[in-house]
Amino acid sequence: MTLRNLIPTLFALGLALTTPSAPAQGKIARLGYLTWSTLGPYHQITQAGFVAGLREEGFVEGRNLVILRRAADYDADRFRPLAREMSEARVDVFFAPASAMATAAWRASRDTPIVIATILDPIELEFVKSLARPGTRVTGVTAMTKELIPKRLQLLLETVPSIKRVGVIVDSVMRDSCKQEIDA
Repeated sequence: MTLRNLIPTLFALGLALTTPSAPAQGKIARLGYLTWSTLGPYHQITQAGFVAGLREEGFVEGRNLVILRRAADYDADRFRPLAREMSEARVDVFFAPASAMATAAWRASRDTPIVIATILDPIELEFVKSLARPGTRVTGVTAMTKELIPKRLQLLLETVPSIKRVGVIVDSVMRDSCKQEIDA
């Protein structure tokens, strides 16, 4: 399985848990897709990969899948009403890749599964109990956690023992927006 297929596969798993045999039985699955923006090449590329991965799992938009796409236009305050709107539209699964989106989806519904993709620490945000056994309705992948950062630095130092400095580039607008939403 490639990384490109991981998130759509997790989404398909979430749909399968809530709508048994959705592709086979003709049920139209409903996905709530929260995003910062629908503009630009990054969104176009990730959206194309996401849809292609879903197709490989048997979910085809317009045939057995409806994707409700909602963008916050880089305003984290917009995620709450967007997630409520999706919950009222009775989506089967939320795709809420980042913290602000996942927080809004978490608050909008008590039982709709949520697939995450780039949340820094889902344990700290109390979306899951542990990475090994989430124990909640949240699934997905995380790239950075307090547990993984030291391990990654250790691997980097073992690979390049002469390294003196390591820099990390973070989009401060996104980081601050996510933090603002979580603190709210």
